[in-house]
Amino acid sequence: MQRPRRVEIGSVEVGPREQSSTELEVVVDHPSRAHGRAHHEGDPEGAPDEGPEVALRTTRHGCSVCSASSAAIVSPGDCASRSIDENAGVTHRSLLGVVHLEPLPSAAEFGGSFDRVLELALADADALAKGGIDGIVVENFGDAPFHRGDAADPVRPDVVAALAVVAREVRRATNLPVGVNCLRNDAHAALGAAAVSGAKWIRVNVLTGSYVTDQGTIDGDAARIAEYRRLVAPDVKLLADLMVKHAAPVAPLDPVAAARDLAERSGADGIIVSGSRTGEAVDAEFLTTVRDAVDGFPVWIGSGLDESNAARLWPRCSGAIVGTAFKRDGRVWIDKVRSLRTLLDSLD
Repeated sequence: MQRPRRVEIGSVEVGPREQSSTELEVVVDHPSRAHGRAHHEGDPEGAPDEGPEVALRTTRHGCSVCSASSAAIVSPGDCASRSIDENAGVTHRSLLGVVHLEPLPSAAEFGGSFDRVLELALADADALAKGGIDGIVVENFGDAPFHRGDAADPVRPDVVAALAVVAREVRRATNLPVGVNCLRNDAHAALGAAAVSGAKWIRVNVLTGSYVTDQGTIDGDAARIAEYRRLVAPDVKLLADLMVKHAAPVAPLDPVAAARDLAERSGADGIIVSGSRTGEAVDAEFLTTVRDAVDGFPVWIGSGLDESNAARLWPRCSGAIVGTAFKRDGRVWIDKVRSLRTLLDSLD
């Protein structure tokens, strides 16, 4: 039996379906698609055209906190009847994989076919699911150079539509919980996409404070984001970056104070700590400092987790978002996902 898969982010447990039995068995068929076969070349187990069924099982002990769902978002440490890791304050560290979308129709580098964008996204999602991921983040990574995502420079309507379509199709294809990140920093667009796609969380790069980025200065907009979330997606959780990568605060910033503000004053359900650039690992001591400063509030790794640093970083976090480490030649490979998943399971 596989270990239970849950995504732990906010204070309420949600998931793709409700069950009343004490044990849930969800059988998910992931047929390998022709366009995704390149993901499986080099996989030690190979990958036939019709992939095996993947069984996800979870047990429920009947407490008032835990509901029965095969993949859920819950608050770490809120159930006394589960074993809690004293170092990180969590019962289960969740591993999220990223589907980096190819350039979308309004992007400068768009390839001319949204069907192809969707095809590649589903192939990457399929590889992540078969590799044992807990949830998937869909983001418009290929749209660089990005629009800031504020009122003066919003993302284009096609980006919102594309994120909603892809997130919904990924959720249907994998039966995993899905989140949305609308780059560079359009939380309103991400919430809109989440509201219609069934996504369970969004990522916001700049929720509070002001940062200088390669798109110019981006200001946090926590109040309006909280108001809009209440209107269109009150159950969608919000993961907020602390001192986000590819950016610097406009003035000297105490990271401990900034972390506490995110945890206490921003409306966030979790904090993301990253390295300075995509794929760069977070400093372990900084991660520990942030975790200790917010006293049990979920703290996630947002970049750079891989097999070389997992033993040092994994015990210090509530979960991790991994994109770059799962890729080879620009696509997600099952063997890379499985390898990290196996290592992290051994560390839990």
